[in-house]
Amino acid sequence: MLRHSLFSPHRPEILDTTPVVEDVCQIIIHDCRRNRPVIEENFFQAGNACQANIALIEPERFSRDAAFGAGFADFVSWPVLAGELYVRVLGQCRSLSLDDTHFRYSSVPLVERCCVHLTRNLAQDVSVAALARMFNTNHTTLTTLFNREMGLPPIAWQRKMRLEGAARQLTTSNAPITTIAERFGYELPANFATAFHRHFGMTPRHYRRLSRAKLKLNVAEE
Repeated sequence: MLRHSLFSPHRPEILDTTPVVEDVCQIIIHDCRRNRPVIEENFFQAGNACQANIALIEPERFSRDAAFGAGFADFVSWPVLAGELYVRVLGQCRSLSLDDTHFRYSSVPLVERCCVHLTRNLAQDVSVAALARMFNTNHTTLTTLFNREMGLPPIAWQRKMRLEGAARQLTTSNAPITTIAERFGYELPANFATAFHRHFGMTPRHYRRLSRAKLKLNVAEE
């Protein structure tokens, strides 16, 4: 199913098998639907540090909370949509590659330059027309190439980067939620809360509480 749902010009190796701990980066999708065994939390401690765990879950909202609470980096809802799967996997590719000095968002120069600009200016709103002028192209070419490479249009992709950056700060900093929202371009807390809930399935406050509880549990177990 995943093999036929995921398209990538880089042709990642997709294996339907039990993950093997190797000295390579892996993105592992665990089937956590009701008719499958539950993944135990200690599995993540035994896994390779260079791996991202994505939960395949039922569409109910509480399943999202359970996935994040169990330590999954992200989730994919069943039934799987190719577009959603593509975006989730690309997001984890980026996360795994943050420390790689050779990492590039895309092998397409135009898309790469746009991604770099958008991530360096997460707090600034920008239009596709402005991006097209900036990089000497047109709206159609930019949107088509960007969507093909990144799985989302430019503005939607920037919004995703904003929310994931905000989520990291919710976990790692004590800054007020309103301050974090402003850092990532959300002047109105209500707009930030709505966008965050749409992406993560929970409010920023709930996400912070769950992620910190998970960190405390990991520290206690160590």
